[in-house]
Amino acid sequence: MRQISSLVWAVVLCSLPLALYPITARAGEPKPDQPIVGEGLIDRVIAGGDEPVFRADGYSFRVTPQTALHLSKRLTKLGDVTAGVWVRFEGHPDAAGTIIAAKAHFLKFRQSTHKPDPVAVQITMFPPDSKIDAYKGFATGEKEFPPDDEGGWCGWYPLVRDEALQEHVRQVGMSVVPQFERDLAENDSARIPFRFYVVDGTGEHKVMFCGKGLILLPMAALRRLHGDDELAAVLGEGVAGEMSAGVALLPSREVAFEGAAFAASEVLFGAAGGVAGGIAIAAVDARRMEHARSRMALALMTDAGYDPRQAAEAWRLLGPMDPPKHPEKVKDSDHSRYLRDFVAAHYSAATPGAEAPKAGEAPAITPDPAANR
Repeated sequence: MRQISSLVWAVVLCSLPLALYPITARAGEPKPDQPIVGEGLIDRVIAGGDEPVFRADGYSFRVTPQTALHLSKRLTKLGDVTAGVWVRFEGHPDAAGTIIAAKAHFLKFRQSTHKPDPVAVQITMFPPDSKIDAYKGFATGEKEFPPDDEGGWCGWYPLVRDEALQEHVRQVGMSVVPQFERDLAENDSARIPFRFYVVDGTGEHKVMFCGKGLILLPMAALRRLHGDDELAAVLGEGVAGEMSAGVALLPSREVAFEGAAFAASEVLFGAAGGVAGGIAIAAVDARRMEHARSRMALALMTDAGYDPRQAAEAWRLLGPMDPPKHPEKVKDSDHSRYLRDFVAAHYSAATPGAEAPKAGEAPAITPDPAANR
């Protein structure tokens, strides 16, 4: 039954990013005397020059002449480092929240091509009985998916038949996909075919992502959000989740080959544990992974012009299992509290953004009440 296979796949998907997640990662921000350790794909080169500034794992970090630097075999100089290169860094933040890297290890994976997946295509028109499946793609009433496969993290869902709403969510979602991903060729193996849909048939109140770039936003979650800043924050976490899973799916031989060099560089970091056939797999709990997605989403939504301060508000509203009768009385969750603290520590008060929405405001685009009738 697909219910079992979906559960197994969900566990595997959520576990894959652990292979590239730092052993020294912490559930929250470290104490002032402890270094911040970050790890992941560089999604933006913020500044070049002798002291370039990069962004990865939701952190901006600067490489200085004092940084203990290690470059993989495909990188001959620091100037070769671009978006899409994997990095692990350690350092302390300056007054503006940028990490001054004491140590940095850069790794560039081998480029390859593949045939685009015919299932991974964004649909923009939704006939009656439209539905989406993580494995089989889009279908209508003419092609039924097995009832046992409906729902769950990776099952199929009925699509909301409101094309204006679907297009708006798609546009907001694509706006938070990092530019380097959008610039990749369709046959580039590193390209993630991001697709965004609003789905019905579930009371789930979180964004769902299940590989192949498919990001599903339940209507039950959308109804709680107040405006595009909050929508971008939620979709951004889906994008971040897909990117994290995509890194873990890179060729295992590639990771293993670099493992020896990485193991040698571990002396720079003084990390506990060793490397067995590649980058060490740490037993990182779901909350730490959630925090990593949150940091990345904040960065991506800020790049797209949305207000990062609204991310905490979005996840505050999505915290309760049942829709709140009085949204203004909903307390912060651990998720929203982490976002507030991170924005305060790493984002300038001058960051452009909209005013905080008032409880009870309508979403940026109102769902068509006739949809799905």
